[in-house]
Amino acid sequence: MEQLFDKIHFDPFRPLPPEQIRQFAQMVSRIVDFRSKFTAAHSQTVSRLALFIGGALGLNEDECFKLSIAGLFHDIGKIGIDTAYIEKKGPLTEEEYNQVKLHSYYTGQILNELASADWFSDIVIWSREHHERLDGQGYPLSLSGDDIPLGARIIAYADVLSALMEDRPYRKGLNVDMTLEIIATKFAQIIDPEIFSVLQQYKVEIDHIINNCHQETRKVFYNSVENF
Repeated sequence: MEQLFDKIHFDPFRPLPPEQIRQFAQMVSRIVDFRSKFTAAHSQTVSRLALFIGGALGLNEDECFKLSIAGLFHDIGKIGIDTAYIEKKGPLTEEEYNQVKLHSYYTGQILNELASADWFSDIVIWSREHHERLDGQGYPLSLSGDDIPLGARIIAYADVLSALMEDRPYRKGLNVDMTLEIIATKFAQIIDPEIFSVLQQYKVEIDHIINNCHQETRKVFYNSVENF
């Protein structure tokens, strides 16, 4: 991955049509996500959810587009994480969990290679900080309160929604009702309670986005495996 981004500047990509920028981000995200069948749809799902949430919150078109790109890039740092941790059927040890948590730091380091354009800086920050929490117990920077940008909070919700509704080695994906119940109990107060109050109004739309992403990516993933 370091070789892929070595000396690449994002300036030449900015004049490209939005769809071509998105295609570039999708290509990179699939390098990471397709390492495991459990994450094959993850970044695509986070991207579409972030785009939808941004629109529901009234963000402008450029901000929503950045959110969609940040969603595709948010887990790029997992290229440096052993997939055995992702596919482990039992709970991670403290050391294993600490290794997994490094992915958000790696994400920031990798995306900084593309940050020569000011336009891209928000994408770097939102992607790197999507595991920060209002109480300061997140990572990698232990930010708290208003120090966590809105874009990072949106990616955080998209990430949690996607993760809970995906299959994992130790459980099947949850339905949208159970997912929102868990978020209300465990995540809403430490990510952003105001955003969660908005999300609750769009249960059907969220469920539709996630199911569509899973179906689309499943086809691409298994076609790629068969062709390989």
